[in-house]
Amino acid sequence: MKSSIRVECWGDNYFFGRLLENKSLIRKEKNKSEVFKSIKERAKGTFSICIVDNDGDDIEPFLGELEIEERFFLCNEIEIIKIKDKPYFILQLFPKEFEKWIEKYINKVCESDLKAFGYKDYKEFENDSKVIPERLNNNKRFIDLINFVLGDCDNTDNHISKTKKVLKYLIENTYQADINELKNV
Repeated sequence: MKSSIRVECWGDNYFFGRLLENKSLIRKEKNKSEVFKSIKERAKGTFSICIVDNDGDDIEPFLGELEIEERFFLCNEIEIIKIKDKPYFILQLFPKEFEKWIEKYINKVCESDLKAFGYKDYKEFENDSKVIPERLNNNKRFIDLINFVLGDCDNTDNHISKTKKVLKYLIENTYQADINELKNV
């Protein structure tokens, strides 16, 4: 299976490729609209997962003719949406964008903050995650932070370990994935 997971930005691409230990599964699209366009126009019924930020707007306008079969919150930070009659799943990250999702993990689970990783503020971290892959892959602060999160996330029950379990389940079960099993991850 190649590039079955579509994401919005380079930070997502780097993180989820590392989380799943398989960067070839991840395809970075231009933006949220392009993530949805990729399943509507290019997926052509093949198994696909979209990981998008909750930007405060509803995703339904992005779906076009695709209908939602079911949607539920796995936890406060992850909404899972199953598309009707298609092998498409959408994971929506809360509270907002990917960077806030990571920051929430650092604050809530690790009882730390971005300053512990050399960032003076959230904006600096956000800017680092938006750069092209060549710069991102050479950014020691960003890589150290992601390495810490990935090394720590399986030690507790949290939104990142749940996301990893959901993605692994979906990848292993593709067309046979059961929405009710996802609810119990």
